[in-house]
Amino acid sequence: MMKTQLKKIGEFSVGLLLLLTFFFVGKGIAGLLPFSIPGSVIGMILIFTALSLKIIKLKWIEAASMVLLGLMGLFFVPYGVGIIDAWYLVESWGLYIILIAVLTSVATFAISGTLFKLLKKR
Repeated sequence: MMKTQLKKIGEFSVGLLLLLTFFFVGKGIAGLLPFSIPGSVIGMILIFTALSLKIIKLKWIEAASMVLLGLMGLFFVPYGVGIIDAWYLVESWGLYIILIAVLTSVATFAISGTLFKLLKKR
């Protein structure tokens, strides 16, 4: 039983180390670019590329990824507090915010559906 727990801790630690490595490499690359793109996005692209090219295996990062996904709701708490703190802006711009959210969602669905149909025909 102890070996199983140590194995799980080891898998989580290795996965977290890999995820953090890709994150910080992405941030480093973002700092070198002449335009603005979040380092986390570059890190995700690097992880996707490494997984696609089989440089890293999914099982290496799976345990840490599942823990972080489970905690994801907690990461949004500061944003919720920020919205409540700036509620006066939501009251005055709320209708515009909702309208923009609906329109961009509809546009995203339409574009995604169209691209799916075009790519499925290939």
